Amino acid sequence: MQSSLNSGVHSTILSPLFAEIHTLHHPAGTRFIQVQKNLPGELGRLNAIFDEHGVNIASQHYQNDSEIGYVVLEEDHHLEDAPALLKQIQAMPNTIRTQMLQEAA
Repeated sequence: MQSSLNSGVHSTILSPLFAEIHTLHHPAGTRFIQVQKNLPGELGRLNAIFDEHGVNIASQHYQNDSEIGYVVLEEDHHLEDAPALLKQIQAMPNTIRTQMLQEAA
């Protein structure tokens, strides 16, 4: 999945573990990827973290099955506090894995 989401295609179509999604690329921003337990309210808690930081979400894609959900979220600016935001996402109790991709400023 990582190489799929890092490539110019931005798709999980070749990933056997995740349902198919296609994302748009926002070259000036930061992409956050979170794999989480699929529980009620998890997406809302994730969005609340971005709200606390005053981040405008440019695009968000969410897919799940009965046990896990994954989110690909992009904001459209270069965030100075992106590493702190990522740490907050990693600290969420139901986060399984995270990744952040940030374009050079």
